[in-house]
Amino acid sequence: MDEINHAMKYKDDRTVRLTQVDAPAPEGYTQGQAVVVQRPGQAPFTGTVAHIHTAPGYVAVRDGRHGGVSSYPTRFVSAVEAEKEPEAADVREWSGTYSRFTHLHRFGANGRARCNSRIRPHMWSGPTVQGIVLHTRADIEAREHAHLYTFCPSCEAK
Repeated sequence: MDEINHAMKYKDDRTVRLTQVDAPAPEGYTQGQAVVVQRPGQAPFTGTVAHIHTAPGYVAVRDGRHGGVSSYPTRFVSAVEAEKEPEAADVREWSGTYSRFTHLHRFGANGRARCNSRIRPHMWSGPTVQGIVLHTRADIEAREHAHLYTFCPSCEAK
């Protein structure tokens, strides 16, 4: 187990030593495992099992929306099957930029183009903000106006 030590010194010269100890997740759960948490009367949300010390019968869950960690009774937590990764050809990662939306780049999870980290995808907006819309290459090539689009060769190679 990893151990992290901290000390707090108060104005009256008292010193308190704090020790943070990581312990394994409760039995039946593994660190990073996807789970769904639903308390009575509340909407369910997804999160992951955090690798922190928890009391018996409780699971520490990192909220996927806000990133905070809270402990929940095991009866409120259920494991979800990990979704199968889509095949490389079917990944939604192609989009154009604001200035050239017909010249398409591949964008990673960080929102940057694979060929140049300064390139960002076109942001769509309207009455409601839609954000970034990424498409698979097969989807783009199947469209009526596919001949208008060009795929960045540098992104394609990476």
